[in-house]
Amino acid sequence: MKIIVVSLPDALKRRERINQQLNELGLEFEFLDAVRGTTAMYQEAEYQGRWRHKFWGTDLTPGEIGCYKSHRLACMRAIALNQPILVLEDDLLIKPELKDFLSKLDNEINALGFDILRISGLFPKPYYKIQDGGFQFVRYLKHPHGTQGYIITPSAAKKYVEYLTNIYIPIDDAMDNDFQHKLAIYGYLPYLVEHDWDIGSNIGQRGKIKVSVMVKCNKQLLRSWWSFKRGLFNLKNYLQDKYILRRVIK
Repeated sequence: MKIIVVSLPDALKRRERINQQLNELGLEFEFLDAVRGTTAMYQEAEYQGRWRHKFWGTDLTPGEIGCYKSHRLACMRAIALNQPILVLEDDLLIKPELKDFLSKLDNEINALGFDILRISGLFPKPYYKIQDGGFQFVRYLKHPHGTQGYIITPSAAKKYVEYLTNIYIPIDDAMDNDFQHKLAIYGYLPYLVEHDWDIGSNIGQRGKIKVSVMVKCNKQLLRSWWSFKRGLFNLKNYLQDKYILRRVIK
């Protein structure tokens, strides 16, 4: 499986660190030059600034926009290669088990049911276990955020790129909104890569700002609607996994 490491071209220390980790495991990879976010991106047609201010009252940071575009490029790489790829960010701690997992997965990936497989996450979230082929995966009821490590198939990458046309939420939120893009997202536990909290973020902080009552109401209504849609999507998946595919693990 092709491994793509998303990294800013001048992030030399980060590149050296992740290069060392992957080399120690004997895993070949290539760097994908990440997009550096700039305030000029606020003027681009794909950035939905009016929508963002209506529901959040603030812009994404330039770093968030750059990260969004970088992962979209990674998906395009999967499409160009026409094969599943593992996408990694450059601020990770990689577990030794990753190599054996990828070797086993390579032989069966085309027969498995996922579109995206998370091998990392930032926060613990509820899930249920499923058995797919010889693997035990999970399906999240709420997603764990982050895009530090995930596997995506080329067919999923094509659909995902189409979904990522307009920028108005961070890239991990876009991935989490499976009720919108309809991609089957699995997780593998315990995670095989973890975010290294000792490395500073390139995303930047939006900070706390005072927003109007109208923005607060809009945001709450949107979150409630998304929660409702996610609940229906999760129920459909669970019923299919448990009673049709019969692969839910107690």
